[in-house]
Amino acid sequence: MKRFTGVIGALLLGLASAAAQAVPMSTLFDDGELQVGDKLFSDWTFLDASWSIDDWQPDFSLIDVTGDATDPMNIALNFDFGGQLQASDGAFGDLSFAFTASVVGGANQIVGVGLDIDVAILENGAAYIAEGVDTSWQTPTLEVDDLSPSDAAAIAGTGSVRIEKNVFVGTLSEGDSVNLLGMSQTFAQEPLEPPVNVPVPAPLALLALGLLGLGWSRRRA
Repeated sequence: MKRFTGVIGALLLGLASAAAQAVPMSTLFDDGELQVGDKLFSDWTFLDASWSIDDWQPDFSLIDVTGDATDPMNIALNFDFGGQLQASDGAFGDLSFAFTASVVGGANQIVGVGLDIDVAILENGAAYIAEGVDTSWQTPTLEVDDLSPSDAAAIAGTGSVRIEKNVFVGTLSEGDSVNLLGMSQTFAQEPLEPPVNVPVPAPLALLALGLLGLGWSRRRA
């Protein structure tokens, strides 16, 4: 019974570690951290926000960041922008921020990054994200928009990367609108050192070794 209980407990723990855990971006900007599987997302930094409407500022408490470790070799961060990145009737604006993704435990290394966005558009709206990996977003590693909503890139294996993003939404004229609903950021990884396969001796080789040993024992006798 104790063994059965232990197995169930381990399964529940595994499910909990892969389950969604939403954290407001305001908490992350206030020295917050988010651990998802073996990835620690830290050093969240608000860089800039500008808008064509005076005194506009997104409410970061309404932007949720959720971790997903369902695939432990492709950890994901899902961003729900909560209506904070939308524009209409000729308005436009952008938001820039950065964070660090690090491997905890040292067993794996990050070898790739991916980005997908979810956009609702009416007429002449546009959404665009430029992302720099260990570089400024102005020299982007990844670029996505409402016409090409997915991008991915392989990177040299590393235990830590700095991600810098610029998120833009904009419209041209009266009656236009755009709402960037969310985005998903993925981090592909692989084991730091591939497992070593130790060859198993064939049965004939084992028999030969046994016969040699038997012969050696008889000679000594």
